[in-house]
Amino acid sequence: MIELEIMLNDLSKLYEKEKGIRNRVLLEKAIDSLKDYETAKSTVLENTYLIKKQR
Repeated sequence: MIELEIMLNDLSKLYEKEKGIRNRVLLEKAIDSLKDYETAKSTVLENTYLIKKQR
């Protein structure tokens, strides 16, 4: 998960510096994709833990 946070921080910094609209849109999409991936990954880990706990 730490790698995702580093990537999100790096992309956010690039986004702040970027002046071109097209590149900002592409960076926004990349950031959103990473956030969605991070959420999905944590949900899977949480559900796996709950399943193992119930066994």
